[in-house]
Amino acid sequence: MVGADLCETHPLVDRKPHRGGLQDHGRQSPLCRGRDAEQSPTGREVFDRLLANAEVAAREQIAFCQDTGYAVCFLEIGQDVHFTGGSLAAAIDQGVAEGYRDGYLRASLVRSPVDRTNTGDNTPAMVHYDIVPGSQVQPR
Repeated sequence: MVGADLCETHPLVDRKPHRGGLQDHGRQSPLCRGRDAEQSPTGREVFDRLLANAEVAAREQIAFCQDTGYAVCFLEIGQDVHFTGGSLAAAIDQGVAEGYRDGYLRASLVRSPVDRTNTGDNTPAMVHYDIVPGSQVQPR
């Protein structure tokens, strides 16, 4: 389905990001209004692609924009937890790298602001943790 078809299918829906999807606000989407007003064929094609991406994001409950920035993890780690077989940071970074690859997210993190070299997998993740009583690890 191309952008124009999406506007026809949802002519009265303003679909805004909400909890990983899009939310109905009962009016025509700004993307549809922009597409309708666009004069150039190239500009209309850009709107078509944005609209198609918005439809996939809503249907699949994924991010609308894959330039998702820095991976930030929040953990509560029980004081009795012992990690074996490698470091917690390495495990989190592996998960972030796999998530960006398998989720078709764009890796946009640079290793240094000076040389602007992209890490290619959005690692290392920024990890915030609280040590709490117990023997479990819980994401927050």
